[in-house]
Amino acid sequence: MNYLSLSMIISSSVLILMIAVLRRLLRGKISRSVQYALWLLVAVRLLLPLEIGSVDFSVNSVAAAQTVERRLEQISVPVRPYQALSAEQYSRETGVPAEQIRDNELAAAARRKQSVPLTDLLFWLWLAGAAALFLWQALVNLRFARRLGREAAPCPDLEAKVPVYQAAWLSSPCLFGLLRPCIYLNRPETGERLRHILIHEQCHYAHGDHWWALVRALCLSLHWFNPLVWWAAALVRRDAELACDEAAVRMLGEENRRAYGETLLTLVSRR
Repeated sequence: MNYLSLSMIISSSVLILMIAVLRRLLRGKISRSVQYALWLLVAVRLLLPLEIGSVDFSVNSVAAAQTVERRLEQISVPVRPYQALSAEQYSRETGVPAEQIRDNELAAAARRKQSVPLTDLLFWLWLAGAAALFLWQALVNLRFARRLGREAAPCPDLEAKVPVYQAAWLSSPCLFGLLRPCIYLNRPETGERLRHILIHEQCHYAHGDHWWALVRALCLSLHWFNPLVWWAAALVRRDAELACDEAAVRMLGEENRRAYGETLLTLVSRR
């Protein structure tokens, strides 16, 4: 598992805890957008296999230690230390019968062939979990996209930075799509409420949240075994919504904060 190391897992977990504490201590003292941006540090640490400090607990070092251990085990039995020496030559130097040396070498080779290092098992377990989770997320999004493509109706009369569609089966409005993101409404809206929804979803687009969704998927797939990463993903989604609400209120003006909040309450109650 060359990608992951113990130091990477520990440092990323500590960083998640630090950001979680900071977001609570600095609540009300920094903007929601800055609070949201702090998670970029965690994403970089989770996705880039950088070693911090001089201690390296990577799987390569563990494998090297196991190799040394196997060699030490070989020293305890009469096995030729150098392939350049024949069994007969080594027998003459040590006084050990050549037949015993050959038997010990065959037994050691059989043990090495039959044994499966723990690091190999952990690597395949991690790889299977990462591949399964990423594939599951991809299939879920592909199925969602195909249904939207079949059933969503365009709303050409609505002006927004991205195309707007309507799909009655959605539980709430959303921004969906990676290369060509679109806004999807779950029911016809008019007036002030429609304006609030469109502004909120356009804030998601302006913040690049459709790309953040891909980053979260990669982080969860590569670190599926770490519960702190799942917790961080939930906090990131919450901070994304709060940052959009803050940006929407800034665009609407403080005098419309109450009306915007009522729109959010209405959407939540429907969902």
